[in-house]
Amino acid sequence: DSQPRDVDEVLFNALLDISCRLRDLSWTEATVKRMQELSVKPSPVTLGILVKTYGQAGDIQKVLQVWSEMDEQRRGANAVTYGCMIDACVKCGRLDVALEIFADMKEEGRHKNTVLYTTLIKG
Repeated sequence: DSQPRDVDEVLFNALLDISCRLRDLSWTEATVKRMQELSVKPSPVTLGILVKTYGQAGDIQKVLQVWSEMDEQRRGANAVTYGCMIDACVKCGRLDVALEIFADMKEEGRHKNTVLYTTLIKG
């Protein structure tokens, strides 16, 4: 299959966001698979949505897997994406990982905001 002209990561991110809001992991998985089939490149926003989705589901293994596999998207991530990751770790009871991510942000000179600190305090 070649990618239709009107299909891009923005459309897929919207679909992923809907599946996250509905907490429909099977739809999430099917959407990710279709992105791959159409060679639609995920963005840092895609990473944030997936991390948030799996974090809400309490699936820390999938959170960590997605975070690890999407290295390129992580490099382009902003504070919102990092916030999704830190929040997912906290929700899954892994404050240790959340603190590691936060320390990585500091080491990389990434912007930190009040929401990130509040999420950590919540953990």
